[in-house]
Parts: sequence; C-alpha cells; structure tokens
Amino acid sequence: MENLDGTNGWTLAVGAGSVVVLVALGRLAPNLPGTLIVLVGAIVLSAALDFAAEGVDVVGELPDAAPDLAVPDVSWGDLVDLLPAALGVMVVSAEAAAVSRSIAASQGYEVDVNRDMVALGGSNLLAGFSSGFVQSGGASQTLAAERAGGKSQLVSIVAAALILLTGLFLAPLFEDLPQATLAAIVIVAIANFFKVRELRRFAHLRTTAIVLALVALFGVLLFGVLPGLLIAVALSLFELLRRLSAPDVAVLVRDPASGAWGNRERHPGWEPPPAGTVVVGVEGPLFYANSSAVKNRVLELAADQGTRLVVLDLSRNDELDVQALDTLVTDGVITLFSSTLTLVGVVVILLILVLMGRI
Repeated sequence: MENLDGTNGWTLAVGAGSVVVLVALGRLAPNLPGTLIVLVGAIVLSAALDFAAEGVDVVGELPDAAPDLAVPDVSWGDLVDLLPAALGVMVVSAEAAAVSRSIAASQGYEVDVNRDMVALGGSNLLAGFSSGFVQSGGASQTLAAERAGGKSQLVSIVAAALILLTGLFLAPLFEDLPQATLAAIVIVAIANFFKVRELRRFAHLRTTAIVLALVALFGVLLFGVLPGLLIAVALSLFELLRRLSAPDVAVLVRDPASGAWGNRERHPGWEPPPAGTVVVGVEGPLFYANSSAVKNRVLELAADQGTRLVVLDLSRNDELDVQALDTLVTDGVITLFSSTLTLVGVVVILLILVLMGRI
C-alpha cells in the first residue's frame, strides 16, 4: 500500500492484460495452451515495443543453467546456521503434500504422500550437490503445469529437460519477458486454490478448521509465505495437543435395530442402557497425558442419582500405557472411585459386553 504512488503504468497494464488473457483463454478455449500463448505473446510485444525502456521490469540476462556438480563445503559450525533453512524446507515440503492431496481429491485419484516425501528428499539431496534451488513441488508450479494440460509424471521429466535446454541454449529468448507476466501466470494458477465455498464448508463443519485456514491466509499475506505457514503449523500443533489432552467422553446409547452404540447427542432416538447403568466412551486415544482428565469426566457423567454401574467403552484404544492403566487400576481391580452421591462401590469396565451388545 505504501508504494502505490510509484506504480508504473506500463507494468500495471502488462500484468493486468496478462491476467485477463489467461482467464479468457482458460474459459473460452480451455484446450489451448493459454500459459504458453501468453508467455510468447508477452515476449514478442516486449521486444517490439521495448517495454524495458518504458520502465517495465524484464527477466534480463539469465545465468548459465549447467549444473555445477560439487560437494558442499559445510563445516560443523555452519549446521546451526542452516537449521532455520532446514525448517523452512520441511514446511515447504508439507505444502507440497497439501497441494498434491488437493489436486488428487479434485480429480478423483489417490496419492502416496510418503513417496512424494521420498522424492522431494532425493531431489533436494541432488540439488545440494549441483547448486540447485530447493525442490518443493509448490502450488504455483504445480497448478501452472496443470493449467498447461499436464496429466502424469511425464510432465516433470519434460519440464526438467526443457528447463535445462532453455538454460543452456535458449536463455536469450527470454530476456525480454516481463516480470509482470510471470507474476500474472502465478496469480492465475494459484487463484484456483482460493475457494470461498470451501471456506464456508470449513466454517459449517468445524470452527477450528476455518480459524486455522484464515490464520494461514492472513499470516502469509502479512508476514510472508514461510512465517505465515509456521504460524499456522504452530497453531495446528497446539490444537492437536489440546484435543489429545482432553478427549471427548460421551454417554453412549444403543441402536435398537443393529445393537450398535453411539453418542447420545448424535442419536437422540436410540435406547439408553438399563436403569442404574451408564455407558460412556472415550472419543480419542487414552494415554498418560489425558488419563486423569478422562477419569474425572467419567466420574462427572456417572454422578447421577441411581447410577450403580458404569461401563467404559475403550474400543478405540487397542492398548494402554502404564500410567493410564495405573490411573484406572486400584488394588489390582480396574475401578474408578466416585466422589459423591449414590455411586458407591466400584465402576467396572465391561468392554467385551459393550462390543458384544449384551448390555
């Protein structure tokens, strides 16, 4: 906003015109290579009208693209300085996984994120030995390839070969390419990621989802890509730890038709267990960090007049650690002691009966 008064009219016209043509070609002639057409057209017009003389920033002379194979000269003292950059590479790699999942979901196929991470790791390893850029599979490059009609891994191989060929022999052809046109290609490519309908769906399904999405959006806009993503990642981890530390403990009711058990709040028409019995389930993993919170919540749900038996459904937990088990076990018998009211004696875990539908 502070530099709007210094806007170059020619640059604005080139950028806006590139955006308009890209959008128009995408809608009116989707089968044509719109990105390539705009790229070539911008280079021709820039050379013919001498955009550089009008103050339009162009690519200019490109450095030699031949790989400079060498072992990196890194000392032990440099490792500490490289840690922030390594963290940035990790975050950018996470972005690549999100991009691949998003495109796969929109086009109806599956991706193996683990294989993607192995490929990115190998690519960055090779880049380190050839003075290359960080390999990330970012949103702009991926969507630009998709808009150009890319459908398979062959796109990356062809793109790599063309980039190497261009850097070695064709670099002078791109000297007149306006930077505004490159920016327009990136903007139009990633604009498909901004979906208001998807944000509305997030807001409808879960409040934290829309909050984290908006934090990531405004974090990137205000602080840059890497700091914005780091803020979103930190908040996501905080939300994960919060949910793990205090999982929901729900009162369960039974479907009279199938015998299945479910949350009473989600199935108000299902049958409750016999009088004096309450069935509760932990909707998440039970481990040492949350066992006390789960125990206290179970006691709160069980502290009703007439409650004599509490059944704790642990079907979502295939194992318990020692600390969680110690929280539930007293004198060798799995019990939970009530603090008040008529829940006297013992709270017994009857997981098998719950799973068999005998209660």
